[in-house]
Amino acid sequence: ETMAGKKAFCLSDLSQKLHLPTPSGFVITTNAFHYFLEANNLHAPINQRLAGLDISAPSSLEETARQIETLILKAEIPEDLGHAVTDAVTGLEQRCAMDLRVAVRSSAVKEDGSISFAGCYETVLNVRTADILTGYKQVIASKYSARALYYRINHGILDDETPMAVLVLEMIDSNASGV
Repeated sequence: ETMAGKKAFCLSDLSQKLHLPTPSGFVITTNAFHYFLEANNLHAPINQRLAGLDISAPSSLEETARQIETLILKAEIPEDLGHAVTDAVTGLEQRCAMDLRVAVRSSAVKEDGSISFAGCYETVLNVRTADILTGYKQVIASKYSARALYYRINHGILDDETPMAVLVLEMIDSNASGV
């Protein structure tokens, strides 16, 4: 669960233990998230911005979120990580359907547990294979959205306690949906 996040862990249980149908896909682990931050030397600038954050001041919250999200979106995905992700999505495309569309979803540690983070993180829908790395960065950047920062800090959760794993799932046309 600490490498794949709660959402991916639960989907895996649904598929493997209960044999219920789930979309085909894969997880970009929390290790990849840490590797991405380290390769781009983002820990220090993120921590510096978080240290000056005042969650009671909306302008401070919005500005800090914008700065951190921009750092992530402008950063380069390490070449080996990029190849691993694109190879995985190409394999998924070969198994599922050509012209595959995927959902790129958050699966952060502590998400969907006793503390939900509902609506705090980004989900990017209908992502084409060529855009998978951009979708990945959008989802991991959303770990630092104003809403996510406020929620995490308000619940006394440290930044290091919520590394972001990302689910890449085949988009499926549904007959019905619900909980």
